[in-house]
Amino acid sequence: MSDKSYRWEMVEAGAPMEKVDFDPFSPGDGEVVVKIAGCGVCHTDLGYYYDSVQTNHELSNE
Repeated sequence: MSDKSYRWEMVEAGAPMEKVDFDPFSPGDGEVVVKIAGCGVCHTDLGYYYDSVQTNHELSNE
């Protein structure tokens, strides 16, 4: 597994996503690290990103 990890973050509706590097954490006792080969995106998230569909919460990085 690579020591470099990254994620794509949406910073505002309609703006290009930003690639952000981050340090993966070390697993604790009874935990594992899972390598993700692909993922899906929620339809509501796409509506927010492309069409500024209103949600119950403001955009957050948490």
